[in-house]
Amino acid sequence: MRPPSTALLGAILRPVTTCRAQTRASSNGHKVTLLDKLHRKQKEAMRQERLASVQRARSNPAFAAKTSVPTELVSSSSEAPNGTMQPPASPPNLPYTITRTRPGRQLPVYSLSKGGGTKHITRLRKLSGDLSALKADLTKALGLEGGLTNQRGEHVEGVSVNWHTKHIIVRGWRAPEIKAWAESRGF
Repeated sequence: MRPPSTALLGAILRPVTTCRAQTRASSNGHKVTLLDKLHRKQKEAMRQERLASVQRARSNPAFAAKTSVPTELVSSSSEAPNGTMQPPASPPNLPYTITRTRPGRQLPVYSLSKGGGTKHITRLRKLSGDLSALKADLTKALGLEGGLTNQRGEHVEGVSVNWHTKHIIVRGWRAPEIKAWAESRGF
């Protein structure tokens, strides 16, 4: 039989220390772990990013909604003399269209988080027409012409097109800005 190694003897003779999460009792008696603190910081960072997007949408004059309504649309009623409804105002003359959702007639702009909440993206759905032109206009409106730099220092596009699903994907949570831009364009 072989004698035990020095590493094994050292492990046997050392006092056993159990791995415990560092906790701190809060004022109401509950324990707050380091993981709880991390989640609170992440949630606060997400709130700050969303608020920043809303502020950019409100302050940017390019996203200002059109407030001038032609007088002939205001003075005339929506019903024709024969009792039928008039068609809505014609869509803008652009090479692409954004179709609103059916139940609530909302713009199909969705904020998502992937990778355990570390990757924030905004997805624009229900698109038709020239998606390259839409990508170019959206990139210019959001100020992402130069692209972005990720954490590794690599240059990445801020706006990309998924040609299979016909979705536009924007890095970061930019839903309020995109909605304001789309409404200002007449969608």
